[in-house]
Amino acid sequence: MRFQFEEGAHIADFVSILLRRWRFVLACAAGVLAVAWLLTWKQQAVYRATSRIIMGQTLVRALLPEQTNPYESYFAERLSFETQIHVIKSDPVAERVVGRLKLAPDDASPEALRGAAMRVKNSIMVDRIPDTRLFDINVVGPNAELASSIANTVAEVYIEMNQERKLETTRRSVAWLTEELATLEGKIRGLDEELIDYLQETNIDPTTGLASDSGAGRGEEGMASQTSTVQALSNQLAAAEMELNGLLQRYLDKHPKVVAKRTEVETLRGKISEDMVENSAQNKQLIQYNIKRRESELNKEMMILLMKKLKEMDLTGGLADNNVSIVEYAQIPSRPISPNTRRNITIGGLLGVLLGIGLVLYLEIFDRTVQTPEDAERFLKTPVLASIIQLDEKDRLGNPFLISAQHPSSPESEMFRTLRTNLKFSRPDGVPKTLLVTSTGPEEGKSTVSANLGITLASGMKRTVLVDSDFRKPRLHKVFGLKNGKGMVEVLVGESELDEVIQPTAIKNLFVIPRGSLPPNPAELLDSDRLREVLKQLHERFDYVVLDSPPIGSVIDASILAGLVDGTVLVVEAGKFEWRPIQRAKEQIEKSQGRILGVVINKSRRERLGYYYQYQQYASGQETAQQPGAAV
Repeated sequence: MRFQFEEGAHIADFVSILLRRWRFVLACAAGVLAVAWLLTWKQQAVYRATSRIIMGQTLVRALLPEQTNPYESYFAERLSFETQIHVIKSDPVAERVVGRLKLAPDDASPEALRGAAMRVKNSIMVDRIPDTRLFDINVVGPNAELASSIANTVAEVYIEMNQERKLETTRRSVAWLTEELATLEGKIRGLDEELIDYLQETNIDPTTGLASDSGAGRGEEGMASQTSTVQALSNQLAAAEMELNGLLQRYLDKHPKVVAKRTEVETLRGKISEDMVENSAQNKQLIQYNIKRRESELNKEMMILLMKKLKEMDLTGGLADNNVSIVEYAQIPSRPISPNTRRNITIGGLLGVLLGIGLVLYLEIFDRTVQTPEDAERFLKTPVLASIIQLDEKDRLGNPFLISAQHPSSPESEMFRTLRTNLKFSRPDGVPKTLLVTSTGPEEGKSTVSANLGITLASGMKRTVLVDSDFRKPRLHKVFGLKNGKGMVEVLVGESELDEVIQPTAIKNLFVIPRGSLPPNPAELLDSDRLREVLKQLHERFDYVVLDSPPIGSVIDASILAGLVDGTVLVVEAGKFEWRPIQRAKEQIEKSQGRILGVVINKSRRERLGYYYQYQQYASGQETAQQPGAAV
């Protein structure tokens, strides 16, 4: 069954297509498989060696946990890991590997060294094992031993450069701290000297921060005395002001008591102002003293901190801190990772099968040739009388023209009997007495169909005559082993009588009229009243008259004959022509007043007939087994 979009697709349709064209699918698979094997064979072997390193906590963090950050972010650590991947694949690492393994000559130019380093860099692939601190350093290359050496050397060089980088950082930090400590010591020494000079100039007691003169007293008693003196004067001032207000309510401004009390108030205010000025100057000296002293103390604290950091740097330098180590060294790989012969062959086979299936479906979908009865009915709108399988003279059945006589019980012969039966039901009055067998083009098997149809009709005890009306390329006389001396041409030109050219065959009730000599004008002979008269005589003397004509698409002969017979059988070779040429041949017959009885699909493949052919073959075998003495 032809796969058709417009009629819907079923699994059975696909299976049927694949069963019919499995050789094509197999050929595509074999071709792609061969190409895959050839490409695999030509590919250069590539090996992969892997060394594994671990990035753990630093030794300083292990010995000095107070120096670590307990809230270190997971994302910060991940970012650090991603950075180290690029460091491992960096140019400095590749260049040092080239030098250590001597991958370039000693006298190589800078360009050659950069090229070798670039090749090493491109061969390195670094992968982090998820949720671990482990990193795989993969090196791929055509040389297994070299790949292993590069993988191990990359790990060693990275660890060395990591150690060197840490040591260099420590050395620079120690140098900077030493320089800063020397600078800070000088600054502290200068500040101490300035503080001593200031104390001497201001007479401030460094133990109390107060002036050291005799009027001021000592320690806290002197400060309390100064405070109490100002407070006492303030109290006297307040009392004097209250008395002055009372006197003003009783006396005038120039009253002696008012003048005396106002003088007392002014005197107290002057004393208070003098004491406050003296205290303010002393406070300013004290503030300056405290500033200088605090600066000196801060510098001393900074020096202590820097000295502590310097001791830590000396400790880390002595411990040779390095948090990277090799877990596994790369081994020499025993087999290449590429090409993967098994995988390539498997993929090639699958692609070949898919390509074959795709091409088969493409051919089925876009194929417009008539190959099956369904095609004939769909394209030509004509019933199919029979489907004849491909017959070959080299087949076990022998001569395909005489298969119905030599192997009457074979499934191939049964197909011609099916043709006879369908012809019988093509008309209400049974099989047409005069039949024309033609085709669209040459070599479609019309003579084979004519001969076997005549044999089948004759086997039913019906007198049948085969007329070789192919005046250009006669064949029936050769099929039945007859002479071609006189034939239909001589009858039409009046040189012979009909009885003289009718020749019996070895098959009972079957006769043949050969062509005879080659006529110069075949079409004019066929389009004559004499032919109509001859056909009338044959119609009266025989039960069936079968005319084997030339192809209708080549010459006009078949069109002329189609209008003279009761019906025409159109032989179509499966898959030879598209439906349009066959449709034009059909229309030409109809224009000639001919009647198309149906189509015979000739040279069909056995797999296209499917279950029908298998059933007929089984029935034939059963019949032969039951009748071992049957005639052939």
